[in-house]
Amino acid sequence: MYSEGGTWEYQNQSTGISNFQTTHFLEAEKVVFPGEKLMEHFASLSGPMIEARYRNESMTLAATRDLLLPRLMSGEIRLSEAEDLVEGVQ
Repeated sequence: MYSEGGTWEYQNQSTGISNFQTTHFLEAEKVVFPGEKLMEHFASLSGPMIEARYRNESMTLAATRDLLLPRLMSGEIRLSEAEDLVEGVQ
């Protein structure tokens, strides 16, 4: 539907940024519901992968924060130096 332009009528662009009108879309269009068993099966397969990804990302962010924040607060490094350090890690 999206690739054929069928969702365009549900876009709201008053600020120059498209916002999808989900409520209007769901009231007007037929949406296939996969059923509870299939959704539970999908969640059981995908849930652990999603949790692992966010757990790793959170650990990396926390380690970066713990490394940089004390140095920034003490004035040991400046923001531009911290940005360079973070870019070097990525």
